[in-house]
Amino acid sequence: MPATPFVIEEYVRWSDVDAAGILDDRLRVAAYVGRVGTSSMTLNFDVLRHGSPSLGAAGWMVLVCVGRHDLKPRPLPAELLQALARHTLSPEAARAALGVTLP
Repeated sequence: MPATPFVIEEYVRWSDVDAAGILDDRLRVAAYVGRVGTSSMTLNFDVLRHGSPSLGAAGWMVLVCVGRHDLKPRPLPAELLQALARHTLSPEAARAALGVTLP
C-alpha cells in the first residue's frame, strides 16, 4: 500500500477568524512525515481549502527523540517508525497525492 498523508477536514472556527467574515470555509489539513533521521523526524503540514487544489499554507516541525532524564538524543523507536511508515513521504509525493497544484 503506498504511503499517503494523514488528512482531516475541519471548518474554520469563528474564534480563528477576524471581523472580515471569512466564515464557513472547510479546510483539508494534511500531516505527513517528510524526513526521518536517526534521532529526529520532520513532520509536515499542508493546508488547502476544501475542493481547491491550491496550497493555502504549509509548515513543519522537527521532533527529536531524547532521554527523559538527560535530554540527550536517542534513536527513534523502531515501533514508532513502523507505525508512521504509511504516512512517510516526501513533500512532492504528498502534494501529488493531495492533488496540489503549485504556481
